[in-house]
Amino acid sequence: MAALTDFHFDEDGLVRSTCLHREGLPVLLWEVLQEFGHTEPPQYYGRVSSEGGISGWEARLRVPARLGVFPSDPWEVHTDGTEILSVWDRAAMMAITQFCEQEPIFASYSALTVGFPVRVTSEYSRQRISLLLDPTLPCHVPALARITRYAAGMLGVCDQLRSENTLYWQGLRTAHTTAQEQTQQILGQSQQLAEQSQQVVWLAQQFLEQEQRIVEQAQQIAEQSQQLVEQPQQLAEQAQQIEELTEQVDDQEALVDHLKDALHVALGDVHQLQLQQQ
Repeated sequence: MAALTDFHFDEDGLVRSTCLHREGLPVLLWEVLQEFGHTEPPQYYGRVSSEGGISGWEARLRVPARLGVFPSDPWEVHTDGTEILSVWDRAAMMAITQFCEQEPIFASYSALTVGFPVRVTSEYSRQRISLLLDPTLPCHVPALARITRYAAGMLGVCDQLRSENTLYWQGLRTAHTTAQEQTQQILGQSQQLAEQSQQVVWLAQQFLEQEQRIVEQAQQIAEQSQQLVEQPQQLAEQAQQIEELTEQVDDQEALVDHLKDALHVALGDVHQLQLQQQ
């Protein structure tokens, strides 16, 4: 079990470790590097990442420069995964492969990859592997033990990759389901927006018609107001005409009275003449 002192944060906020407290591929990488003249252990870096709603780790393994008779420049490998320790194991495996491909002694060989033909599940198989890894036995072969450790480490990395692939597939299915649900929601919302748009168009049409009616009513009111403004003048003219007609009637009545008086006098005169003739 790793202690808290095996990890620390550097000035960039990255988790940093040599991973020499752990058995497995990191220790195997350091053993291989030491045999080829490296004096400083590799440094492992990690930081939290997130992709597709799944949290994980981005890892970087840096192999320091090699000094001495056969110097080499520093180099790095990068990978990612869901757990920091498994990601560092994967980085160590990649570094071992890359180192074997780069070293001149391995120039005629491909990368060192050894895998078991079947999964190590039986007790007999585990005992056979334990014998290969036991350095106290007289038949112990360090190179074979190292290859066995590398193969066992690769199996662990493969198991981790398989579980991560399962996790990613679950995340993808969940994301696909969520996307389908969101698509259905968007389609439903689009339908609602289309219906609301039709309602808005209808309301706008109604508003325009009402506005047209209001304009017509305002025009009618303006005409009526103009008529009301003209009516007092017409009434004044009619009153003037009535007054003039009244004066004419008075004059005619006076004339009639005068004619009546004249007729009465004339009738009196006629009567007098008739009496005189008799």
